[in-house]
Amino acid sequence: MSATRVVDPRARLAWRGALLATVLNFAGSPMELLVARDTLVLPPAPSLLAAGTGVVLFVMLLLRGKHTTRAEAATVFLINTASIAIMLWLDNEHWVTIGPRWAPFQANKLGAITVGLLTPEISVGVISIAAYAGAAVVQWLTWDPAQRAVLARGEPMPTLIFAAFGVVLLVFSTRRYAVERRLVEQAEASAAMETLARTLLAVRDFANTPLQTIESAASLVRMRHPEATVELQRIERALDRMRELNGLLSQHESHLRWTKEDESFDAVERLRREGEPV
Repeated sequence: MSATRVVDPRARLAWRGALLATVLNFAGSPMELLVARDTLVLPPAPSLLAAGTGVVLFVMLLLRGKHTTRAEAATVFLINTASIAIMLWLDNEHWVTIGPRWAPFQANKLGAITVGLLTPEISVGVISIAAYAGAAVVQWLTWDPAQRAVLARGEPMPTLIFAAFGVVLLVFSTRRYAVERRLVEQAEASAAMETLARTLLAVRDFANTPLQTIESAASLVRMRHPEATVELQRIERALDRMRELNGLLSQHESHLRWTKEDESFDAVERLRREGEPV
């Protein structure tokens, strides 16, 4: 099994969303410096700290792997969001100094939309969207009216509209994730049924040889000691029960997808392998 597999379907989806969010963080945060290189000098610390936070969280998620819980994935997602929101706040304080050449809060708007696509958790998504949009609104209100006057008109309303669209995307995404989760659960139930069927058939095949030996020995005893009728009848009743069980186990063959490897297999090895912990 892969070390990064998350077992619970809901936790798995939350883990995947948090993992993608950290990747976007450490890959995208340094882009702020590239965008600004011909316009103004941004201090590198906020971008690098945000990217570093993304790297640390990414590694943590990989190390936790299948042991990641929904709460842990949610915490990672929110910490990742906070690191980006703080970086944007600090960078915006520099962007605002260039006046009308800057379109305010584009990165905040992008963050609000992206959140709606990444997380399957409504509460986590709403908090993250509020962090991006809310920080922008608060920051807008802290700026001097003279600064706001030379920027794009209408703010912070466009940012709030993007936040609303982010929430809409979040709702639709959670519905899609719910469908995906049900499909994962159905696939795992099918895989569990197939594993059970293979195990039962291995039990049947493992028991066939001893049964044939007992049946042959009983026939030999009947020929040599016909007076042992009572004992032989008990053996035959037991054999009939085992034949009935054999027939019932054979019904599970319909649950299997046969491959070339299944044409000949070691029943003992099969049982030992199926009994190993995941």
